[in-house]
Amino acid sequence: MPKFLTVPAADGDDLSNGVIHNSTVLSGLSNGTSYICYRLSAPSDAFVPVAGAAPVITQQPSITPSSATVGDSVTINLGAATGADGPPTWTLMLGSTDVTAQAIGDPLAYEATAAGTLTLAVTWSNDTGSTVATPAVIEVEDAPSPGVDLSDAAIYIPDTSDPAADLTLPLVAQGRLAANFAETAGGGTLQSSPRGIEFDGTNGLILNDVDISSGYYMVGIATWDGLVGSQTWPVFAHLRTSVGNVMQIRRNGSNLQANWNYGTATNSDGGAMPSLTIGTPVVFGVEVDPVAGTVRTWNGTAFASKALGASGALETSILRLGRDQAATNFIDGAIKDFTFETLGASQAVTFEQALSELGAPVTPPFP
Repeated sequence: MPKFLTVPAADGDDLSNGVIHNSTVLSGLSNGTSYICYRLSAPSDAFVPVAGAAPVITQQPSITPSSATVGDSVTINLGAATGADGPPTWTLMLGSTDVTAQAIGDPLAYEATAAGTLTLAVTWSNDTGSTVATPAVIEVEDAPSPGVDLSDAAIYIPDTSDPAADLTLPLVAQGRLAANFAETAGGGTLQSSPRGIEFDGTNGLILNDVDISSGYYMVGIATWDGLVGSQTWPVFAHLRTSVGNVMQIRRNGSNLQANWNYGTATNSDGGAMPSLTIGTPVVFGVEVDPVAGTVRTWNGTAFASKALGASGALETSILRLGRDQAATNFIDGAIKDFTFETLGASQAVTFEQALSELGAPVTPPFP
């Protein structure tokens, strides 16, 4: 007796819903449903209905662009598959945080709110099973710190000239104080060059009445060309109050050194400031914070901190560049991008930002 196989016409080539009939009476069919009927040439027990297949992914999910920074918007594409019962299930994770609900719109978009690994996981399903797509992964980086304008600080001296030229005096600095530096001592001519302000070991610059009551910092790029005569402590920057309290950045052997006395005579420790090599520019920096009671220095790769001393309030000072108060220790060299900033409410540029702007490898985020 012939055997027959009936398959709902809607299933096409999918035989998983096929039914074998062992007689010409095709029983068990649903009224109103169209069927394809096959005459079987083999015994009926040779037929095993084919199981349905899980969805097949035809396009993997993606996140574009392939990298982002905090604040960027990225596009979420869930990909595509055949044989799925409907849309996929998916999650978007930023590190260990589920941010799926934050991906909105058509096309889907997500605005990165923090740094971390952004992972898109997608699964397609039907009655037979599920297929997991290859996750899409990108890295979200911290947004770069915005550039700062050193001329927003209290004092900024950017003067450079190529080729070198005599400096116009008084030197009108940029910055909030609109400071005018006069030449002090004499015997030579101050110049501006690609290295900054050139000092020849006989002269310097001076600015009176600098308010340091809230604290301050000084940063710049120093180039030292060697000792002048019998001088042993060439001074790059010098602040002195009317009662003799002092901060100076000077050469000490093969290093720069911060030397201060705001009640207690103190030197920065060895290695707390950069080493000096003749003709090689180095970034220097010192910060005096009376609230924290500290003096911070930059050594070229990291910060060092030491107690300020029993100073009480800081007082109005005279700022000298290229020489000390006694006119006994001048520098033969240059200072470039000298920046002086007061701490507190009027501060526009932080110590870290100023150092970074001069090329020091200070790691953001900055305070």
